[in-house]
Amino acid sequence: MAALLEKGADPDVRLTVHPWYMVYSGCGNGNCGLVNTAGATAFWRAAYATDVDAMRLLAEHGADPAVATLAPAPRRRLTPDEQLARRNRTELDSDSTWAELADSARVALLQSVRDDLPEDRRGDFPDDLLAAADDDTRAVLVRAAEAAHSPRALAPHIWGFPPVPAGGPGVWPIHAASGVGYGEGFAGNAHRHVPHGWLPAVRYLVEELGADVNQRDHNGYTALHHAAARGDHDVILYLVENGADIRAVSRRGQTVADLANGPVQRVSPLPATVALLEKLGSANSHNCRTC
Repeated sequence: MAALLEKGADPDVRLTVHPWYMVYSGCGNGNCGLVNTAGATAFWRAAYATDVDAMRLLAEHGADPAVATLAPAPRRRLTPDEQLARRNRTELDSDSTWAELADSARVALLQSVRDDLPEDRRGDFPDDLLAAADDDTRAVLVRAAEAAHSPRALAPHIWGFPPVPAGGPGVWPIHAASGVGYGEGFAGNAHRHVPHGWLPAVRYLVEELGADVNQRDHNGYTALHHAAARGDHDVILYLVENGADIRAVSRRGQTVADLANGPVQRVSPLPATVALLEKLGSANSHNCRTC
C-alpha cells in the first residue's frame, strides 16, 4: 500500500459495488452480517479492519477520514395502493407512454400522481395547472413525486433524525471500527480484522482525527450500538467517557442495551453487557430474539 501511495495512487477512490467475495448465501442474510461496502474508501476499509497503521499511512498521504459508504436502497414490500401509485409515476415519467396518451388521459394521470402526494404538496398542482398538461408541469410533478415517495422519505422520523436517501452517507469509519454488522447478522463469523484492534482503532479516530462519537449510520445506529453488539466493555466505556449518548435509539427503535440482548435470531445475548449498559443509563426493551 505504501508503494502504491508513493507512486501517486489516489487514497480516496471509492468502491462502486460491494465485493463479490464478501457476499454469502444460506447464512441468514445476503452478506452474512457483513456491512455493504459500496462507496467505501481504502481508509474506510482500514477502519473496518481495525488497522491503525494502515489508517495512519493513508491519512499521511491525504486520505479523507470522513467518507462513509453509500446507503443502499431499502427493500420494502409495497401495498396494492403503493404499487398503483408507483405504476402511475412510472407512466408519467415515460416519454413514450406520455406521447401515446390523449389529452384527457394525460390530465387524469397527472391528477392521479398529484393525489398521491403528501397533502401539503398537493396544493402546488391545482386542477387548472394540470389541465394544460404541458411538459414543464409534468417534469415538476415527476420530481415532486419521486422525492415524496422515496421509501426512506416515507419512514417516520419518530426517533428525531431524518431518513437517508439511497446513495447518501451509509456507514462511517467510526462505525466500521466499532463493529458494524455484529448486531444485524452474523458478521462475527466472517469479519477479518487486526486482533485486539477495536479500542486502538476507535481511539485513533476520535483522538487524532476528531470522529464524532455520536455519528449515526444510515440505520440510526451509533458506535455505541455496534460496540454493545460485540460485548466490548472497553470500547463502550471509552465512548461514554468521550461523550457518547448512552440513551441513543436507532431508526428501528433499538436502544444500546437492545443490541447486546440477542437483537437478531441466533445471535446470543450478552447478559454482562446488558447489565453494564443498563447501569450506564440505557433502557432495555427486553426484546431478545434468541432467548
